[in-house]
Amino acid sequence: MDQFLVQIFAVIHQIPKGKVSTY
Repeated sequence: MDQFLVQIFAVIHQIPKGKVSTY
């Protein structure tokens, strides 16, 4: 499941900070 989290983090890092307000 680590790979899944890694992919999610990678996508989150690519998304603008405006959409990562929740994080």
